[in-house]
Amino acid sequence: MGEPLPVHIKRSRLLRARFLRNRTAVAGLIVIFLLVAIAVFGPWLSPWSYDEVDRAAYLKPPSWQHPLGTTQSGRDMWALTLHGLRKSLIIGLVVAILTTSIAAVVGAFAAYYGGWLERFSLWIIDLMLVIPSFLLIALVAGNSAGDTGSWLILVLLLTLFGWMLSARVV
Repeated sequence: MGEPLPVHIKRSRLLRARFLRNRTAVAGLIVIFLLVAIAVFGPWLSPWSYDEVDRAAYLKPPSWQHPLGTTQSGRDMWALTLHGLRKSLIIGLVVAILTTSIAAVVGAFAAYYGGWLERFSLWIIDLMLVIPSFLLIALVAGNSAGDTGSWLILVLLLTLFGWMLSARVV
């Protein structure tokens, strides 16, 4: 009798099986899908718009009409939260794409050419890692709050300070 034939399992099936065995990863994926679904379909679930003012409900506690209450100006907190969730997910996705792209390019460039160029690149990265990024982001983003392009400034700042650790890994 011969040896049994080897079983070939597709890589995608193997990765899916490994992912599904990791309960934390599955729970995280479910939470992300729920957040995206709420951000996309949430405005249709809310009877109020994020910029609509209810003049009869200034600073009201949670109720059936306003599930999370209202602000001092009478705006619905549920609608504001849904609007903020949508904007936060967009900012997070854009920053993740940009930082990964910059880190891959800079890290691959430094690793490919090596030598003094790699040492210089790592020195610049280490120098930028020492800068207190949270403080700078909070100061600049806080000063530009309310501007129409303030979220773009936040994306730019988060990208500027977010690519360095990943570039060191590459």
